[in-house]
Amino acid sequence: LEESSDSEVEEVDNSSSSSVVMVDSWTVFTCTEEVAMQVMQLRQKWFSLWIRRLSTTSKQARIQEEQDDAVISSIAALLQLEEQSLGLAQPHGIGQRPKQMAVDLSTGQPTQQVDRRRQSDSMSTTSEEEMVQSPPTRYFIVKPSAGSLTALEAAMSHTSGVWSFPTTTERKLLTPVTSGQMVVAIFSVASSGAFQGCGVFTGQQGVEGGRSGVRMEWLASKGVSFTSTQVSHITNKMDEGRRLQTARDGQELDQEAAGVLLQAMGVNSVQGRQQMWRGGRKERHFR
Repeated sequence: LEESSDSEVEEVDNSSSSSVVMVDSWTVFTCTEEVAMQVMQLRQKWFSLWIRRLSTTSKQARIQEEQDDAVISSIAALLQLEEQSLGLAQPHGIGQRPKQMAVDLSTGQPTQQVDRRRQSDSMSTTSEEEMVQSPPTRYFIVKPSAGSLTALEAAMSHTSGVWSFPTTTERKLLTPVTSGQMVVAIFSVASSGAFQGCGVFTGQQGVEGGRSGVRMEWLASKGVSFTSTQVSHITNKMDEGRRLQTARDGQELDQEAAGVLLQAMGVNSVQGRQQMWRGGRKERHFR
């Protein structure tokens, strides 16, 4: 590692192999020497990533993207574990592009849509009913290994089942589910050159036919080739405008790109399934 770091690692006791990680004069951590070295290396890699991204264009940095993704995924996994240990829930809309929101200038709080409906009865009373918008559905590309095409097709032939995801991808999809959002996983087996199908990622663990994984509610859909004129032009705003064919496992899609892709796959709308999913989720919660 050529880059220097602001962090300092000082050995306290050689016999116990303990070290002190000093972030600054106020923040000090005591840990093993191995953990201290890993923290320092991760900090240096993170610092190098920022310097490289600021000094090069997106095309020039393409070669380093896999290494950068590994660093970012490691940091994100550590932060998620820390949030889970503290019982923190991730806010809605994380990872999405900023949206305009009406704000009440007197309170500084976002305004909510209110549906005022007049109701008449024997007492001629009126009431106001507040309608809070449901959080948007999130869409992710999932890239199973090349040898799993047959298993995927067999799983999607049913209305529901289980599917095993890589740990990093499962955590990424599980985060919005725990926040009350519906997640739709769009499958594209590696080296297949096509999108095979999609399903609702419930986040619930299950076992079926000797296979364990996350329970999926498969959506009726058809496969679409990368070369199809319906999808070959689609770009993803959440992946620096790249085409969907180049997406990696666990890449999130923006709403517009996901809508066009799902329409090409014969999925007309997920709104009805969204309402059913939310109703079932509430029922499971109360149980």
